[in-house]
Amino acid sequence: MGDAVKDRWRQLKARRRSGATTLRRQLIAWLAGPLFILWSVSTIIAYDIAKRFVNLAYDRALLEAALDVGRQVKVINDRIYLDLPEVALQILQTRESGGLYYLVTGPEEEFVSGEPDLPRPPAEIPETTADRVRYYDEEFRGREIRAVTRSATWICTAPFPVPGSTGARSATARISRPRNSSS
Repeated sequence: MGDAVKDRWRQLKARRRSGATTLRRQLIAWLAGPLFILWSVSTIIAYDIAKRFVNLAYDRALLEAALDVGRQVKVINDRIYLDLPEVALQILQTRESGGLYYLVTGPEEEFVSGEPDLPRPPAEIPETTADRVRYYDEEFRGREIRAVTRSATWICTAPFPVPGSTGARSATARISRPRNSSS
């Protein structure tokens, strides 16, 4: 029996030297290509799914900031102003994440507060919800930014109606953050 094993061992060595392929090598060769393609496609799909969730979280953080700024918009004596304390402005603008840019405008796009040169949303971007929210990517001061615009209507809080006033005013809050920053 020992001689039979040695003969078999010699035959296997001879086959390897002659270039004959084994079943194992054939299976690896047949499966390596399809497995590599499958792995590549699944990597791309996983990256896309992860990117969508990150963008969703990023957009929600921007919307939350826009809502916070929007809560501070006041209409008094038929005039719109932003009642945001200086400390809150400093916190917004000096975050570790690269800072937020904001702009509040009135019903005729007149400047109320913030960065007057902050880009407006392109006209072809529709409002995404009944809350009149728009998300868009733009360039601002040489940096790629992600921005959200939220338009809202506030009721005039003057004790007596101002002549010629409808009693309601609309304002738009735009918040943006550099794209390469983390939330």
